Amino acid sequence: MWGPILVNFFQIIFVIFGFFGAWQFRSKYMLCYAIWSIFWCGWNVFVICFYENVGILNRESDVLNLGAGSFSWWEANGPGCKALFLANGTGGDSSIETYPWRPPRPDVVTGCLVPYHHLESAQAAVHLILAVSIISTLTLDWKD
Repeated sequence: MWGPILVNFFQIIFVIFGFFGAWQFRSKYMLCYAIWSIFWCGWNVFVICFYENVGILNRESDVLNLGAGSFSWWEANGPGCKALFLANGTGGDSSIETYPWRPPRPDVVTGCLVPYHHLESAQAAVHLILAVSIISTLTLDWKD
């Protein structure tokens, strides 16, 4: 899923800025990280709403994978999940013959203890909680 990969790349860059700013006591780097953290909170709220089908958002759409046809890793690899890939490529419009650049999606997934969209939402919620705690820590430190 290319959208989350791209956003996570920027998250890594801005976390490095934040660590460097904290280590060197550079307020501009810390401000840059604080602004990015606000965007990161918004992104994670979007991901939670996307996977929980809030409003017009639909987790089956190609919004996060930018039309590449990829899918969540948790869909086939969640706790207890057993993915079945049929050898004859009966995936309909997403078959390998029709779209050779798309990764194969499991035809049937059974035995999942937790649905993949709940795992994705929980992961985004953890990121959101961490970002909010860091933003609150930064604002409390700047007041001192």
